Amino acid sequence: MLVLFLELYKNSYNMRYKITYNIYDSFSSFMKRIDLENDIRPLSEFRANTASLVRQVKKTGRPLVLTQYGKSTVVLLDVSHYQSLLASLDLQRSVENSGEASAGG
Repeated sequence: MLVLFLELYKNSYNMRYKITYNIYDSFSSFMKRIDLENDIRPLSEFRANTASLVRQVKKTGRPLVLTQYGKSTVVLLDVSHYQSLLASLDLQRSVENSGEASAGG
């Protein structure tokens, strides 16, 4: 298991939308969607029930969003899903870079 820290992008809405859209396109093919009733938990509950919540993430294949002071803070994600996400991002970046290179030259 791996805890992936999420930070909100501080730049324009359009850039956030583009990044989110592209990541979702790549990511949705291998990761299940978050169940809003079961996959958002306070950090204090995670501290008290770490083992069972880690088992839940492994069993369901869905990420677990942890909140602190009522706001999303971190995401707990299965390592295989994380590695797949990184591979998808690398592929997306290489496609974008090749497109930029061919448009520029």
